[in-house]
Amino acid sequence: AGAVVAGLLLSQGMRRLRVETVATTIAAVGVLIVLFGLTEEFWIAVAIVAMLGFGLSLSGVGSQILLQNAADDQYRGRVSSFWGLITFGGTALGGLVVGGISSIWGLNATTVGSGALCSLLAVLVLARKRSSRDGDHK
Repeated sequence: AGAVVAGLLLSQGMRRLRVETVATTIAAVGVLIVLFGLTEEFWIAVAIVAMLGFGLSLSGVGSQILLQNAADDQYRGRVSSFWGLITFGGTALGGLVVGGISSIWGLNATTVGSGALCSLLAVLVLARKRSSRDGDHK
């Protein structure tokens, strides 16, 4: 349900879609992953997964939209191919890493740690983006 809502929003052309929007969404996704790892209530988990569907779709498709709009026409196909390689290859490699870590620490702890790392990295991107923007105005 969340993915459908995100798709509908993105199909409307979200004129305010920016890197900050995608990074903030990724930070929120990280928090949702932490909550998912901590919850033991089925219906709360279902609600979290619906919100995750929204956030993952908005950040995934939104980042692809931003990337394709930023690329020159002559490079757009190559950039999109590279984005797909990273997205799908990264998911497979990440699954291997998460599986290995969860065999040591357990699935819940690994889920919580993965979500926290996701949020931390997104916040660092936001902070860097803000500092570079503030540096441009000086």
